[in-house]
Amino acid sequence: MKRENILLILILSTTLITLSANAVDLEKNYQRNVEESPAIEYQELLVKEIDLENQKILSNNAFQIVDDYFEINSLDSLEYIDLPYERLYITLMSENSLRCSWGSELEGNKDYLRDAIIGCIEDERFGGVFQQVEIENMEIIFNFLYNRKRVRNFEEEIELGIHAIEIEKDGKKTWFKESVPITKNYGLEKTLQRLCKKRKLKKDCTEEKNTKVHTYESFTFKTNRKTEIKNLFRYNLQIEKITNSLIYDRIELSKKWFLNNINPNNQLLEYEYYPSKNQYKNGNNHIRQLGSLWSMTELKKFINTEDLDSLIHREIYFYLANGKCDAGICYVEIEEKATIGHNAFLILSLINTDYEAKSFLLNSFAKGILETQLEDGSYATNFNSDEVTGIDFYPGEAMLALMKLYEFEKDERYLESVKKAYPYYRNYWRSNKNTAFIPWHTQADFLLYKQTKNPEIADFIFEMNDWLIDKYQIKNSAYPDLIGAFTKENPRSSTSSYLEGITDAYELAIEMKDTKHIEKYEDSIKSATNWLLLSQYTPENTFYLKNPDRAIGGFRKSLTKNNQRNDYTQHALMALKKIYKLNLFDSK
Repeated sequence: MKRENILLILILSTTLITLSANAVDLEKNYQRNVEESPAIEYQELLVKEIDLENQKILSNNAFQIVDDYFEINSLDSLEYIDLPYERLYITLMSENSLRCSWGSELEGNKDYLRDAIIGCIEDERFGGVFQQVEIENMEIIFNFLYNRKRVRNFEEEIELGIHAIEIEKDGKKTWFKESVPITKNYGLEKTLQRLCKKRKLKKDCTEEKNTKVHTYESFTFKTNRKTEIKNLFRYNLQIEKITNSLIYDRIELSKKWFLNNINPNNQLLEYEYYPSKNQYKNGNNHIRQLGSLWSMTELKKFINTEDLDSLIHREIYFYLANGKCDAGICYVEIEEKATIGHNAFLILSLINTDYEAKSFLLNSFAKGILETQLEDGSYATNFNSDEVTGIDFYPGEAMLALMKLYEFEKDERYLESVKKAYPYYRNYWRSNKNTAFIPWHTQADFLLYKQTKNPEIADFIFEMNDWLIDKYQIKNSAYPDLIGAFTKENPRSSTSSYLEGITDAYELAIEMKDTKHIEKYEDSIKSATNWLLLSQYTPENTFYLKNPDRAIGGFRKSLTKNNQRNDYTQHALMALKKIYKLNLFDSK
């Protein structure tokens, strides 16, 4: 057996003993469970809102109708409110479960509220009729529909989470509130198919010539017996003011997601969670799992907590147990994959921990990366094959790890390797422009610039991030919650990844006193932060989930797709940590 493998086995054995000795304490910890919207130019929406006074009247009327139905209190005279809407849906929620939903027409109907509430109470579709025992802690959601419009191009004219949808065939109509695709995690195609099914038609009924599809604008709010009114937009609570304190609280909240999503079989972090179904995805993605491990070590340091120690050490031990060493080159091979990205995230994680034989491990896995570097400066991306994969990810991750390790140990080999790699990957990107490459190389190149003060590196960082923002960030939209997100065609979780790089580009602009880029990147960061915070599940916006504890603290794929992958939370908290340190929201 090679000396290096013997050393690795000895290290793992020592680590296992250490973990066992500390297991009780660690497991106890493990169990614990803007300025006003700066830089966001909200577009004028034709939203017909109800003022707070009338919302409270509607709320009180609704609870009176419920109490009267169950003969708890006699009904007072209700104050009729004439509203400029076409249809009302009432939804009753109890214990985070939808218990009923019923609609009524408003035109010519002064009893629209009573009709909707009583129809809802007697609705048997969601676990039987509503029971008196449920009414004390229930919440009532009002959905008002208006501005009915015929649509033909579904992709362009239907905005999920904003538009209620109606299908009409043979004189009969069927509706979905705007909340259905949000709570069910449906895409547009499935939303339309399920609406057809609700009407007991073929699943592609919307493609038939005699089927008409209409949309409605919506105004939605929820209330409770304390008359605490919360307006909902895309079935989400909007953020009135971003502060640094809010950002810190949201970073700290992410800890809850990590601790509440541990696989009971292997005691490692789950890969992907589907809140709408309260189910996990089978399988794993180890490069993302390792990236999440790194983010947990960063979170541990940032909020100064020991709660994550047990999970962090289990994850490190798992990946070290899959380590291989050959002629001084160490790497992680798992499920027949062994990439420099695996080494990179293990190095980044170990830097943040007090681990047995830490220095030996860091240098062994770093040497693995160094040995893959070719004469032209590029890195071979795989240890166990000549196949080049993940070229837009793995080299940037490896360069970042080497620069962080250089800062930690001052070993010139790491700095020289990144200096050699930089021109190759700069030229590669200029010939193969893509978004995935930018955040990793921005972070690595920023650290390289700090050491070399090479102005060409600064220029390249600005070149990449200017291209990214100009081409892909949403600057104007009819839907204010989308402003700041990436990309224009598909606003999604990669917004947080790009922010990891843009925040470094902003710091570089400050260092160089580049006013133009300071303003550009500050505007980009502020608007994107709003979107990013909206994508996180909190105790306030999980009211429709069956198991909110599993979702709270984690970040969703988008504002319309609520699945949570471990790297969505990894990138989000890493971006927010940088944004917090920049103090952009409280300093001006």
